[in-house]
Amino acid sequence: MESLPLVLLLGAMLAASAAAIGSNALNRVQRLTSEQRAINSFNHFVEQCQMLCAGGVGDSKVVELDLGEGKIALRGNLVQLFVGKTVKGFLLPLSVSAASDELYSGTYVLKVYRRSDGLFLIKVEGI
Repeated sequence: MESLPLVLLLGAMLAASAAAIGSNALNRVQRLTSEQRAINSFNHFVEQCQMLCAGGVGDSKVVELDLGEGKIALRGNLVQLFVGKTVKGFLLPLSVSAASDELYSGTYVLKVYRRSDGLFLIKVEGI
């Protein structure tokens, strides 16, 4: 009877520390899952761009990006994914052009255009 308060106190402390550890682990899993979704979206974007590069003028594709807190930077032929500490890049055969040099989560239409100087490019437009 005398040791009951001590046992209850130790049990409460143990439960609180276990809950904190579990909460941290859950946050880490959610962050990794979000990062993996961003990487998968980036890979899908690159695949669709590559398919368009093999096509002709007027071809188009619709791509939905789920980048979470990440973004895709467009630098001519180079597309790069920035999410957390992860940086992934890919060099495409054609230049990619958009209203902004950065893409975020959303739905985009990719179209192959021919510029007035004769060069081909992939134009990205948000829907």
